[in-house]
Amino acid sequence: MSDQDPASPCIGVCMVNPDNNLCEGCYRKPEEIEGWWDYSPEEKRRVLARLETRIEQIIDGVYQPD
Repeated sequence: MSDQDPASPCIGVCMVNPDNNLCEGCYRKPEEIEGWWDYSPEEKRRVLARLETRIEQIIDGVYQPD
């Protein structure tokens, strides 16, 4: 795995949905957004992997906010 810093998934639509506590643009949780610039490349890749799963769950209608 490369040490290269993954790009932020932010698309500039920064609004947290109060129903699921996710950003309407990138689907990250507020704590994931806040911590992004302090995360290591590996931590960022873990967030991106969670986003893939999260988006699939949202599309399938099975996402459960925690």
